[in-house]
This record gives sequence, structure tokens and C-alpha cells, in this order.
Amino acid sequence: MIHALITLCICIEIIMFKLPMLLVFLPSMFYLGREYTQAEYRYIEAYCNRKREAMPWYAPFLLKSWTLKGLCDWLCPLLVSIIIYCLDHFYFSYKLLQ
Repeated sequence: MIHALITLCICIEIIMFKLPMLLVFLPSMFYLGREYTQAEYRYIEAYCNRKREAMPWYAPFLLKSWTLKGLCDWLCPLLVSIIIYCLDHFYFSYKLLQ
């Protein structure tokens, strides 16, 4: 849950400094990469006898490589980013119509 709060703070700063709105997805993509790497390590630990060479290339994409916490650690920030992006987009679209 802390990842979602950090993402929210970064999104607020992006809006305050009037940076391009696509940057709101940057924190969630950082957490996606981090959790992807952790899924690789979990798979290597569980199924490859701690040998990276034995891991197939698609191993981090398998559902058994992921935990609920790992999924939430990047899905919650992604959800925050999508909400902030949509709110900003609709706010400025509404403002232009007036």
C-alpha cells in the first residue's frame, strides 16, 4: 500500500510542476519492473535449484511466480496512476468546453 501512496505523491508533484501527464505512469512502471525481478528470483528459488541458467525466459510471466502481495505492489500504483491521469484529462476537457 505504501507504493500507492508514493505514486500518489509523485503524481501530485507532476501536476503541481505542470509536467507532461504521461509521467504519472513512471512510478507504477518502476514498481512493475521491481516486482517482475522479484518474481524471477522467486521462480529460480522454487523451481530451478537456485540456478538462473535453468530458468526459461517466460518464467516471470507464469502465475506461479507471483504472490498476491507482489501483484498488489504494482497494480495499486498503476490504478492510482490511471485514476490521476483520467481525472486530469476529464478536468481539462471539461474546462475547455466552458
